[in-house]
Amino acid sequence: MVESVAKVKKRSIVYYTRFSRKKYNEKSLNNLKQNLKTDENKMLQKLRNQSEIECINSYVSTYKMAYEQTTQKPLKTKLSKQQASKISEITNVFIQSLLSQFKPQSGFNQRSVTFALLTLPTQNQHVSDKKVISQLVKFIDDLKRVKNYIICPVTKHQTKDHALSIENYIWRAETTENGVIHFHILFDSFINKNVLKRVWNNHLEKLGFERSYNSAHIHSVKNLRDLGAYVTKYLTKEPLRDKYKHYTKDQLRNIPDSEKYRRPVIGKVWGCSKAVLKLKYIDFVESDQAHIEELRTQMKEYKSEKLPDFVSVYVGNVKECLKKCSIKLQSMFKKWHQRQYEFLYNYKSMIMEKSDQIITYGKKELHNIYKLLEKRNISYNPYKKVIIIPTDYDFEKDKDLMILRNHFGYQFIRELNFSS
Repeated sequence: MVESVAKVKKRSIVYYTRFSRKKYNEKSLNNLKQNLKTDENKMLQKLRNQSEIECINSYVSTYKMAYEQTTQKPLKTKLSKQQASKISEITNVFIQSLLSQFKPQSGFNQRSVTFALLTLPTQNQHVSDKKVISQLVKFIDDLKRVKNYIICPVTKHQTKDHALSIENYIWRAETTENGVIHFHILFDSFINKNVLKRVWNNHLEKLGFERSYNSAHIHSVKNLRDLGAYVTKYLTKEPLRDKYKHYTKDQLRNIPDSEKYRRPVIGKVWGCSKAVLKLKYIDFVESDQAHIEELRTQMKEYKSEKLPDFVSVYVGNVKECLKKCSIKLQSMFKKWHQRQYEFLYNYKSMIMEKSDQIITYGKKELHNIYKLLEKRNISYNPYKKVIIIPTDYDFEKDKDLMILRNHFGYQFIRELNFSS
């Protein structure tokens, strides 16, 4: 089934059509060449799991050669368009949700934004990217546990009060000109710079590096006009070498990736908390698009031969355009940001409630439901998780069937009636 969708981004509205359901065989992924258990793949896996190395650049060259021989495709040197688009989307929605609830008079006793840079104090990285990234995850877990004592803006001294603990974050891994990995990371709370450096240095020591005062840095974001654009630029930028940073796109087009880009990160390139990963721009389907018609009229249509026939784009600063729209529409967007914020900080409790419900309906309850279905002459297949529903049966009012669908993942199929 095809449906029309209008997605409201930060500086545009994108209208497009999509299939409401997407089906594919997940098991077919096992047949891909890179997933087969061959000797070449075992060698590649061994290289990927290697933690101690002599020179990161030599290691990457060896890995690149093994990867391309095994998969018959080049090793990615930058984010794909899909990755960059996803990072941009969740980053902007994350920041907008935090800022929409921020009140200057509440001080540090609320969610805020901290954007930090974490580096390795070395010119020669002697551990693999995978090991450093693994340590980064442990660092974030430790940072969640420590108290971030607030620094008085007047005296610049540390106070006894502390800010809210970190819950959500986004990070991106990059490499420097000499091949050493570093991280840009966005937190949802005030971070004491001394605490940040101390905790990060503790983890650097575990990797075999010396402690360094300059290993952690916090960006000043207080007076930025567009915080989302600033952070997104760092989290999605291409890893160009210094001498190519001022080249235009046309000039870069004919330069090989291996020449213009820094060495790739071997491992996970970016990550975020589970709740942040589920964030997305607000969209309006079919008849609901009437709600944003007045917003669309405030924006300018973008025309390009490169756009597919099923896509139309209207550009403009959504925040500024909304100010010219009705109070009702402004209120709708305000409530949407509030719901995103509530989702971010109720996500854990939602997961716990869901797991409790699954535990409530165990094997015994499932067996009892099967017996009830048999009494009603309703057919089912427990292996394929399919239930055959009689033609005129209203399954939505059947509590047992709803339990099977919502908690055990069963699908319903209507029974065909061939009677004349």
